Amino acid sequence: MGFTMFNVFLPKLLETHAPPSPGHSTQIAVYRDSLIYAISGVPGSLLGAWLVDTRLGRIYSMVLATSISGVALIGFAFAAKAHISALTVVASSVFGLTSTLMFAVIYAYTPEVFRPAVRGTACGMASAVGRVVGIVAPLVTGLLLEISTSVPLYVSVALLWMAAGCMFMLPIETRDIAA
Repeated sequence: MGFTMFNVFLPKLLETHAPPSPGHSTQIAVYRDSLIYAISGVPGSLLGAWLVDTRLGRIYSMVLATSISGVALIGFAFAAKAHISALTVVASSVFGLTSTLMFAVIYAYTPEVFRPAVRGTACGMASAVGRVVGIVAPLVTGLLLEISTSVPLYVSVALLWMAAGCMFMLPIETRDIAA
């Protein structure tokens, strides 16, 4: 939910906190920054595929990526509030990279923890829950944006760090275990 809360409203957040720049369209800057954010996620999948087979394994790779995602959102919130455009782009790019890394590891890990007899059903149920949360997140974010544009960011951070804590407590590390 924390990822979706940020991702869906990134253009609105960029537009709201864009520094005034004479001669440049805010809309063009928002599109440029959104493109940079999207491109920054591409290496995350590759890095995630590599990290799962390192000493970090699946669980610590997820925890690290999710925790750094939260830190990046805090950086984004402070940079956006201070109207520091370059730092806003860097923070959103770090979030893009680490959140994509996190999802790459989650998609590698999830099927591995279930017995083959229930693997398809379990992964389907996990995916369905994720989709429902993905539907609810923009609604919640819309309500939180009425309070302040910073509130959804901090709620996202809290949710990401809660998820990292839950990931840390996962009992099964699947690295080097045959499915």
